[in-house]
Amino acid sequence: SVFFMDEEISEGTSTLDDEWVKAGDPSLGSSSLNTSKNESSMSDGGSPAGLESEGRGHIWGRLLGVLNRPDPNSFEWDHLFNLRSQSILRNDCRQLAKKINNTKSVPELESFFTLYCKMRSIDYQRSNGWMEIYERLVRVPMTTEQLFHIFYAVTTKFVPRDTRKNSAIYDLFRLILQYHDPAVCTRLETLKCSPLNYAKEWFNTVFASHTDEGPCHVLWTHYFEKGDPFLIFFMGLVLIVNARDEILNYPIDEKEKLGAFIEGLPMTLTEEDVADFVDLAVFYSQRTPQCIKEDFHCMIFGANLLDEFNEVSLSKLICFPISNQELLRRERGGDSVVRYFMVDCRKTDLYRRGNVPGSFSLDCQLMVDAPDQFAIGVNSLKKYKSDQRPDDHYCFIGYGEELDDQHMIMVVAKLLSEGTQHVCVLDGGFKSLHAYLQSIGQLGKLHSHDSAICELCGGHGGDHANPGVLSLVSRLSKAVVSKGSTMKGKVTEMVNSRSMPEGISMHVSAKDRHGKKYRKASHQVFSIDGESSDDELPHSSSVYAPKGEDKEKLLLASFMSQAEVIDSFECRELIGDKQLPAHIALTRTHMHILRDCMDQPGYATTTARLLLSTVFNVTCRKKIPEVLTFKFGYETEIGEPTITSIHRFYIPKAGECAKAVKTAIYAIRPLPEEEKEELRPASSGAGLENFSP
Repeated sequence: SVFFMDEEISEGTSTLDDEWVKAGDPSLGSSSLNTSKNESSMSDGGSPAGLESEGRGHIWGRLLGVLNRPDPNSFEWDHLFNLRSQSILRNDCRQLAKKINNTKSVPELESFFTLYCKMRSIDYQRSNGWMEIYERLVRVPMTTEQLFHIFYAVTTKFVPRDTRKNSAIYDLFRLILQYHDPAVCTRLETLKCSPLNYAKEWFNTVFASHTDEGPCHVLWTHYFEKGDPFLIFFMGLVLIVNARDEILNYPIDEKEKLGAFIEGLPMTLTEEDVADFVDLAVFYSQRTPQCIKEDFHCMIFGANLLDEFNEVSLSKLICFPISNQELLRRERGGDSVVRYFMVDCRKTDLYRRGNVPGSFSLDCQLMVDAPDQFAIGVNSLKKYKSDQRPDDHYCFIGYGEELDDQHMIMVVAKLLSEGTQHVCVLDGGFKSLHAYLQSIGQLGKLHSHDSAICELCGGHGGDHANPGVLSLVSRLSKAVVSKGSTMKGKVTEMVNSRSMPEGISMHVSAKDRHGKKYRKASHQVFSIDGESSDDELPHSSSVYAPKGEDKEKLLLASFMSQAEVIDSFECRELIGDKQLPAHIALTRTHMHILRDCMDQPGYATTTARLLLSTVFNVTCRKKIPEVLTFKFGYETEIGEPTITSIHRFYIPKAGECAKAVKTAIYAIRPLPEEEKEELRPASSGAGLENFSP
């Protein structure tokens, strides 16, 4: 047994060297974790786990997709306990060991978290929720190897990347709360109780810090089964909505206690409540614009590649901004049941020159120029909606210019102050919508549109490239590009900017992901060729490889074990008359091509890292179906295809690989059923038949 003193060591410089860790944990002589398969199953207090926990570790591993991950000890690291916050980590491990009744020793715990930090190339930070999550996980019977993989998956997939003060998650949660219950949101803001005051530990620990062990385990099982990290926002929403009366009537003189009251709401959950609790969260999630998951995923749950998004502030938004693609989806199947009641806030004469079919005209300028006439218009709008479209959500369409949209913002603010639910605005206004439709050649779908008199068309092809039109999503994309360019020379791999001509929009923006630039209806993405002409085109892997530098060698088992890797395939890369052993790894957004190191078995170098959104064409040969050719590229503003790179492989499991790539592409952009039919095998752009009359 190893015993430790109760006093905490200094958080400045550790007074102990690394040898004490190895002395306390003999397994560290050759590896970082004790992965004994015969470790005893312990529950709270160290007693044998109850039947209700039997198999839960296996279930979690299956739901998280980590059952077949390799031993984490195969990860090559220096075995040095030299994190910048190593002494802080050691102190926290001591406290954690006490909480779990020393079922894991301090050296084991420190080894666990140090290896985790080094695998992710991050430092430890106190109060980041890891200890609470680990404490809940370790109560469930599983091997240390399973525990490590599940912990890795939970903290990288379901915990927001940044929960510090001023993080975007709190602004996003405020927008979600305001969307569904503006009265409660206003009350909390009046009492100066922001989501930071009560939701930080919810996000940090996935509710582990404020739920009992039983309900927490059941909640996680449901959460992992749903697989939607954004569901935690709606779980928090359900808690607040259920406590609506208490919050609205909370005494002003005790407002300092309100944050603690809301933070403790999960403590009332029982195991029997969890299923209904999660169902309610899904209910609210389906009635929220789905574009928040598509456009904010990188900001909220992205990897460490992008450090900051200071260029974009959600705190300034009065309500949800929705994308053009969100507005134009006719079928709300799958995860969304939202339909929009569109209110065009431009002047009447502009409305008559072109508008969204089915939209209601409300000239917001009349709020100042003719208040009585404006009041009549608002009353007519409300009556029409309540009678004809009671379940639709408000979507206000402005000009797309901040100065011109001031009156629209005043109208939106008025509705929110009245407690009106489900209010959003079209991101970028009519100007952005016009530009998007023009880019996909669907301006004719606008009602009463005539390019000869349309001020946006101007008789010379339109102003869709006007730099003044800068939507929130565009600013998000610019933030991704600008911050990514500072990260270890990986800008080429991220956005393929070196192969993009100046003036061409890149696929990193939300508009390109979902519009015509993402997919062109006239060409097939997945097809079979009798004879391939790819030999006439150059192989472009060198575009993505660092020049003038030795490529970093990666341990294949370690790379493939990362939570971000959702599938991988062994293959041979065909370059000219050469066949090079390689592997293809798929993440949520990228395809990685790793070429085996012939002089060092088990290691590989990354030769390409390509965005799945730039997959232009995938073909196989009739005579040799195991040979797949991937073409990557983009379309110019006039719809002309440009191929930037071609990669050809011999893949024993070619069918499974093609299916995995197609599934990953669909996951980036959820498609209506009719578009999915067009994508078998052909791909389709987003047509304007999605307009609802």
